[in-house]
Amino acid sequence: MLAARLWLSCMAPAFQIRIDSASFTAPRHSTSPHMRAARLAHMVIGGRTADAAVARQVPQVARMDDTALAMAGAAMAAAIASGESETLALWSEAFLDSAQARDAALRRSPTCRGLLAGTRAAIHIRLGDIRAAEAQAREAMTRMSPQGWGILAGVPAVVLTLAAVAAGKLDDAAGYLEIPVPDAMFATVLGPVYLYARGRYHLAAGKYKFALQDFEMCGEVLTQWHADHPGFVPWRVGAAEACLGSGAIRDARDLLTEHRSLLGSRRGRAYGAWLRVRAAASPLSERPSLLREAVEILQECDDRLAAAQAFADLGQAHGALGERSEATRMRRRARHLARQCGADALGDAGRGTSEDRPAAPGDVSGLSEAERRVAALAAHGFTNREIAERLYVTVSTVEQHLTHAYRELKVNRRTDLPSLPLTEPVGSTYNNERSRHP
Repeated sequence: MLAARLWLSCMAPAFQIRIDSASFTAPRHSTSPHMRAARLAHMVIGGRTADAAVARQVPQVARMDDTALAMAGAAMAAAIASGESETLALWSEAFLDSAQARDAALRRSPTCRGLLAGTRAAIHIRLGDIRAAEAQAREAMTRMSPQGWGILAGVPAVVLTLAAVAAGKLDDAAGYLEIPVPDAMFATVLGPVYLYARGRYHLAAGKYKFALQDFEMCGEVLTQWHADHPGFVPWRVGAAEACLGSGAIRDARDLLTEHRSLLGSRRGRAYGAWLRVRAAASPLSERPSLLREAVEILQECDDRLAAAQAFADLGQAHGALGERSEATRMRRRARHLARQCGADALGDAGRGTSEDRPAAPGDVSGLSEAERRVAALAAHGFTNREIAERLYVTVSTVEQHLTHAYRELKVNRRTDLPSLPLTEPVGSTYNNERSRHP
């Protein structure tokens, strides 16, 4: 009973079933597998370092009853989200490489087999194996109906969405986000994770307003539950990327400063992610050093996909500085890692031109006149709304033009756009006095 209460207190905070960890007196190494699973989830969701001994013992519940297995799966998801590399390695060995665990799953009900497939899918996403994550998530969906998943229905949807975004399959990602999930799911820790995944999709699609809304909603929920720590769901980094995409650089820097202050002395995945986005919000001359540190840390954390993204950014920074040889080398590293992960879109983006060089600044021959105007305004610091007002178009149209411009010019954000001359379209107030972000 105590294990169930502890498990619910961290996995479903909105249900108000809370246990004060200061008064929690259960034995540190309880012999109950249910308590071991619950204690691990309680530690990582609460932002505390997971006990390696506890983590090593929890996988033993895979040989026991279905309730213990469900609790272990939840603890697994929490351990992955926490970014604790040692815990992840222990769980990966137990759930991915153990023939005993696989055999146990085959003897269980479709529900438990679905849960194990969903857990493995989450592990693969964390390790950057996009193809394997997608395969396991699809298997999880076939093992159980949406009704069978209940409040855990978001597990395969989140994994499939993140995998599709990483692979550049945005239409597929949009389809996965249409999979029905119960309202009760948003009362569990899966709620903010789902919002974060949806925000990543909106970010990749250039829908920065919607991305920012998802990330901020995620942060509000976590703050309300007292579970807002950057090692769990790094929503501030996502929100900062959305702000950079829309030109709100000051807001992005404020979010990044807050994220860094919450990290303290930790230098894990959350710090590596911060470095990558902080580089994007910094002057061009400062980006290479920040990105090199990001690459080093993300590789130490075995986060191959994030490391590939950092390598790609590093290649762009060197290219913009005119350092072609180093730019080519970094792009090749990014492409190699991205293809290992199954992130084909990122690998293709790292190719550069046919000579593996960055596009020449100002080479906008592939853009329409409307796209050039939008790109020029964006490069000069206008927000999407300001651009829409000056060109007499909708914000959605601006976002579509920018998305195509990014792809054509092989850049990821407006701070990387070439400086283009401003030309005044007929009937606009293009050259009126404007406000600019620093």
